[in-house]
Amino acid sequence: MCLLLACLRRLPESTNSFKQKTLGSPLGKTLHGQRVLVAGYGNIGKHLVKLLKPFGCHITCIRKGPWLIANNENNCLPDKLVSTSGQDTATVLNTCAKAADVLFLCLPLNSETTSIASTSTFKRETGDQGLICVNVGRGGLVDLVALEKALACGEVSAAGLDVFPYEPFDPLHPLISYKNVIATGHIGG
Repeated sequence: MCLLLACLRRLPESTNSFKQKTLGSPLGKTLHGQRVLVAGYGNIGKHLVKLLKPFGCHITCIRKGPWLIANNENNCLPDKLVSTSGQDTATVLNTCAKAADVLFLCLPLNSETTSIASTSTFKRETGDQGLICVNVGRGGLVDLVALEKALACGEVSAAGLDVFPYEPFDPLHPLISYKNVIATGHIGG
């Protein structure tokens, strides 16, 4: 949640503006009304939905397995549930991402999910605001080259990254130099 809120409110830029005695800039965005896609509805995804609910955002979750609706502990059901059962997970993710403002990656890493967040995931229609991508699952879920290109052209407006393909991640990697990338060292849990 911290990574998402920091991306939405453009926290690094806001901090720099404050240090330069410029108040109220940039404003950033609120989470209210945002369309949030949670990829992975295991323990992390369920807890994330519970945290997102009070913000008034529209939550869609995708999950490979069947939905266990009876287990609605602590009101953690999203607004929309999408099963990838019998379908290609990347195709479902890419389709759902087109309608999202925010993508949370909470998936396990396996042969099906390696680099699942790719150019196709980040592609936006002309005039659409950039996607905010937050990865709290596994580092290998994101194609870093595709993410960097999407950040450069505005298809991704911000990224919150807590996990990387290898750790410790190189702080001099070009991706880290973007002002709209917030990176933490696997401390999200």
